[in-house]
Amino acid sequence: MLKYQGYTTICDYLFGLFVISWAITRHYLFPIIIMSLYNGPQKFLDMAWEPEKDKLLDVNVQRGFLALLYGLEAVLCFWFLMIFKVIYKMFNGAAADDNRSHDEDSGEEVEEQVEKLAVHADAKKAVGATKAKKA
Repeated sequence: MLKYQGYTTICDYLFGLFVISWAITRHYLFPIIIMSLYNGPQKFLDMAWEPEKDKLLDVNVQRGFLALLYGLEAVLCFWFLMIFKVIYKMFNGAAADDNRSHDEDSGEEVEEQVEKLAVHADAKKAVGATKAKKA
């Protein structure tokens, strides 16, 4: 909102705060949580699958959760690379720009291509009908 009102300097500072908080929470604290989930449950829980005793955490369930959390960390790393691209552009003199905001234009291009294909298909039908009448 501030960007559209002309406060680009404030936006750049807020983006810097966002990057710092992202790095700390997603790439420092989150891996600590993952490692505690990797090492911790064996110390405090009986790692056995016994549904009749309400013991539902075994090694396979732990590995499943860890796989999902590592997958999330991979996505977070990809997003962090995207953030670094914006930072690189900022240091080269451009303002912080959201790459996702340019997706709105692509819908119009797709609609134009669909229209062209429909016109082309209609033309083929007309040519085919003309050839059939002559034969």
